[in-house]
Amino acid sequence: MAKGTAFVPGDVSDDATLDEFADAGTEDSPETDSGDDERPDRTDPERRAAGIRSTFAWSPSGAVCARCEATVENRWRDEERMVCPECVEW
Repeated sequence: MAKGTAFVPGDVSDDATLDEFADAGTEDSPETDSGDDERPDRTDPERRAAGIRSTFAWSPSGAVCARCEATVENRWRDEERMVCPECVEW
């Protein structure tokens, strides 16, 4: 094997295309796909963001700290609430 050349098992010609390997390692091919795909739809922003929470929020006009009720520009997530830097528990 030439230096810098990756080993690829099996019979792969130099003119092989990526399309030939697109379904490699999957049980369902596009022709036999049942349509019961349980993976999330990553093109829908609502579904993509589900379960994702920010850890920090910046509000240029200020926002209220959920613990001390001070109005601050920067807040951090502490459990379920957004709190000021003075109230966040590190």
